[in-house]
Amino acid sequence: MNDAMVTGSGFKWAVDVAEWPLREPFVISNYRWDSIKAVSVHLSQGNATGRAEGTPLFYRDETAQSLADSINEYLSHTDALPDREEIRTAPLPGGARNALDCALLELTAKQQGRSIA
Repeated sequence: MNDAMVTGSGFKWAVDVAEWPLREPFVISNYRWDSIKAVSVHLSQGNATGRAEGTPLFYRDETAQSLADSINEYLSHTDALPDREEIRTAPLPGGARNALDCALLELTAKQQGRSIA
């Protein structure tokens, strides 16, 4: 993960793209993947940090980098850490919305002393 956390209004975030090799190729129809590229999101507030990943939808021409750019753009224009309801209606691609929602879920659980497992 990129060590450079961006500071928002009362929270910090970092977004990065990671590539993970697959143990075996994943093949469907006319597509084959030997690795998966995903966006990784870290949200921090106080002493708690939530993190999550999301993958792009190839059939919508999304990339991990386009998801990362969408998340950074969205968070850079928020006045405060968004809540999960705001994220559900945010104009974000599905993989970006999922990563942000899951990171916020983990952050909220940690702030409440709970596990999301």
